[in-house]
Amino acid sequence: MHAALAAAERLDRALAVLARPGMRTRLHHAVSTAAGTTIDRAAYLVLRWLHLEGPARITDVALQMGVEPSTASRHVHLLDKRGWIAKERDAADRRVATAVVTPKGAAVVERMEQERRRILATALDDWSHQDLNRFIDSLERLAVDLSDALDGIE
Repeated sequence: MHAALAAAERLDRALAVLARPGMRTRLHHAVSTAAGTTIDRAAYLVLRWLHLEGPARITDVALQMGVEPSTASRHVHLLDKRGWIAKERDAADRRVATAVVTPKGAAVVERMEQERRRILATALDDWSHQDLNRFIDSLERLAVDLSDALDGIE
């Protein structure tokens, strides 16, 4: 257990650097600039989630993003103004709006994804094939094991 705790401490420090707001902001700025667009990072996360998951109600967007419905609504409104999403009324309940990614919004997400991968590839360019595969395998395993550990706590 001592070795695992020492490794967890090193991992925690490395993840903290990657998750640091300054790092996330720099990466998002580099990606959006390379993709030829300007989009707030939080709004992009909403757009990307809708692109991956499909149409969703504002309350579902808020729940997924961990924000208040008013905050999610503000992001959806901005995305709607840019033509990246459309708000459609629920056929069963006309009071409910569903956010749907437009083809223009999908193109933004695809450009952003492509540029993020290009930047990652540049950062990993000097890594050996073996080191890359070992790292990715370990990271995928960590994602599963951490999820399982959290499920055991909740």
